[in-house]
Amino acid sequence: MMKKVVVLMTFCLVSFVLMAQQEPQAKAAFERAVSIMKHSSVKISFSTIIDMPTAKRKESVSGTLWLKGNRFKLVMDGSVSYFDGKTEWVYQPETNEVTIASISGKEQQALNPLAVLSEYEGSAAKIIFDRDVRTTVSDEVIDLFPANHAANEFKIELRLNKQTKYPQAITLFGRDGTRTYITIHSFQQLPSLGDQNFVFDVKAHHGISVNDLR
Repeated sequence: MMKKVVVLMTFCLVSFVLMAQQEPQAKAAFERAVSIMKHSSVKISFSTIIDMPTAKRKESVSGTLWLKGNRFKLVMDGSVSYFDGKTEWVYQPETNEVTIASISGKEQQALNPLAVLSEYEGSAAKIIFDRDVRTTVSDEVIDLFPANHAANEFKIELRLNKQTKYPQAITLFGRDGTRTYITIHSFQQLPSLGDQNFVFDVKAHHGISVNDLR
């Protein structure tokens, strides 16, 4: 459950009705950040805290994510997930077990930990600078409000490095009162990763148990 909530961000990157409250500079900064994540190979180390109103304690998890377009590799919570754009492999090193599944387009979006941000790119969602939160000379905070009131979140708060436009933190404000806090500890653009980095090699793991759901 924790993993699914995390990957639905951010994990959950759509059309919206035009809204007048868009700040061109805020939109440009946001779209630059999304473009970096969509068109570059990147490595992201992050931690996530999920605060649910019905839970007695906050859930937290840390992980490392490699991204290349819609492909990703995610190391988190004792498992390693690979996704090559069509097929997902979830490997459990402790039990030497892998689950393989074909993923639909909607499920692909939910599996990409930063896909929720891409829903706002090029859309008419409200995108403005947040002037009520603390910033420094090196960062800026952008608020995203969906025009679609059926969206899971009523607001996303995105903190960016002002110069590089690399994301530093993302906060999702859920309509059910849930708050998801994602802190990005490191964000690196890498030389282009080969597609083989996002495919799990079953043959390389002797004695592995395979659960093939395709």
